[in-house]
Amino acid sequence: MVNCNSFISKLLEPSSMTLLDDETLLKGFLEKAKPCAIYIGTCISLHEEFHVLEREFEAKLIDTKEGKYGVLAIYDGILAIFYKNQSDQIVFFVFKNILYSR
Repeated sequence: MVNCNSFISKLLEPSSMTLLDDETLLKGFLEKAKPCAIYIGTCISLHEEFHVLEREFEAKLIDTKEGKYGVLAIYDGILAIFYKNQSDQIVFFVFKNILYSR
């Protein structure tokens, strides 16, 4: 199992190249990680999808970090990685967030 909070800590370092900027590494991480939920987005914009998770998990959006191939959304209690699949759909992987938990 991948330590998601360790991954998140590294993503937040401003000087480092992140998994969000390397499609191969990002896909590899998402294949090995154990998300608590995986969703196929139904909204037109990524901004709307952020709010879907807020409602679904009753979690407040704290911050986002955008990379070339994905977006990390940090909520109180969950983390989500938003990624566009080959069909151009927004897929999001949700993880428990022990760094920012209620």
